[in-house]
Formats: sequence, structure tokens, C-alpha cells
Amino acid sequence: MPGYVYTEKLLAEKQGEEMEESLWASIRMMEERRNLLKNMAWHQQKEGRESEAAIYQQRADELGVRTCR
Repeated sequence: MPGYVYTEKLLAEKQGEEMEESLWASIRMMEERRNLLKNMAWHQQKEGRESEAAIYQQRADELGVRTCR
């Protein structure tokens, strides 16, 4: 049954590739969200809304920690 073993091997490789693609897509989405939050923090700070800016900056910082692990 060599063909059956090959099919399992191919399936495992394909699953690994798809999983890796999904993980990288998730990381990119988190980085994009972090950039958005940093931008929102900057705008809030510019408008003199320090407490709102701090909240957005804190969320951005938390995402930065998660994506750098």
C-alpha cells in the first residue's frame, strides 16, 4: 500500500502549509490592528484626549507583545 502512505504524507504536508499560511495571515491582521490602534491613539492625543489615547496605545502595545513572541 505505498500509494496510501504517500497520500497520507501529502495530506500532512498540505495541512502544514495551510496552517502556516493561516498563522501568518493572523499575524498580519494583528499587526494591522496594532497600527490602526497606534494611529487612533495619535489622533486622540492630537485632539487633547489623553485618556482615550492611553487606552488605544495600551491596546496597541499589548498586540505588539503578542506578535513579538
